[in-house]
Amino acid sequence: EFRQEHPAAAALLSEMELTYEDFMYIAGEYYETEDIEAAVQSWLDTHEYLWELWVKDAKIAIGE
Repeated sequence: EFRQEHPAAAALLSEMELTYEDFMYIAGEYYETEDIEAAVQSWLDTHEYLWELWVKDAKIAIGE
């Protein structure tokens, strides 16, 4: 259902190579808020150490 309703968000989450636990965390937040942006932001806030590396790698890949 999530992938059908939010294809762009699902594609981004797939690129980030999240674990099952990460998806379950986001799904739990989404279930409580029904707001995908808030759910992902909650994950970002509590997993900063993971996404900072992903952003750094992405910037290197595009030559920033």
